[in-house]
Amino acid sequence: MKKVIALLGDYYHQEVNISPALNHVLIKLKNEGEQMEIEYINTEQLPEKLQEHPDIVVLYKANRLNPTDEKPRYWMCEKLEEKICQYVQQGGSWFVWHSGLSSYEHLAKYNEMVRGKFDCHPSEHQLVSYQPTGKVTTIRNQFRIVDEHYFVTCDESNTDVFLRAVSVKGNTVAG
Repeated sequence: MKKVIALLGDYYHQEVNISPALNHVLIKLKNEGEQMEIEYINTEQLPEKLQEHPDIVVLYKANRLNPTDEKPRYWMCEKLEEKICQYVQQGGSWFVWHSGLSSYEHLAKYNEMVRGKFDCHPSEHQLVSYQPTGKVTTIRNQFRIVDEHYFVTCDESNTDVFLRAVSVKGNTVAG
């Protein structure tokens, strides 16, 4: 049985809107024979849960706790950053999803571990074309939606990029 830990939701992205998508993926994997259980946690639980060596941690949570305030507060400190990096160095899997890249730019070890960082997104939603690359490049797998087009910096030479996002604002790694 594989153990999945999920840390979801922030000021702009509510867990109640994210967890159904993650649950849908996990149901599909279970239907394909994967045995797994998921546990949704909060930031305070993360250090303890990392000690349990879950198979994967899914992060869909920006680092800023108060993004509209002049002086931001962050949930990930350098001590927790170190624990997360150790978890991955010891074979753990860390899946960064959407806002899991946002507002971590001051954590150099974390950015190096995930091989990238969030740069920006246009203020308006855009029609974005998501284009699979590499092993999943069929036309059938491409899709377009009006979306919050994230632009990221990514160490593409050391990353298996499998998805790109393209809009009138530009082209960037999306997965």
